[in-house]
Amino acid sequence: MRLDVLHGPTIGDFPGIATSRLLLAVYLVVIVVSLAVTAALVVRAARRRRGPEAGRDGGMDGGAR
Repeated sequence: MRLDVLHGPTIGDFPGIATSRLLLAVYLVVIVVSLAVTAALVVRAARRRRGPEAGRDGGMDGGAR
């Protein structure tokens, strides 16, 4: 019985391993970008829900100037 049968395939058995690494890098970039876009949309929706004057009235006095 050969030892490589016991241990399974190795990196050398796949000549396209560089392509796999590139594909993995592309997947990671897509995941990070989608998370960033989602976070930006959540922050934008939270700001819109509070109204345009939120944070500009100088405190919790109901917006009196």
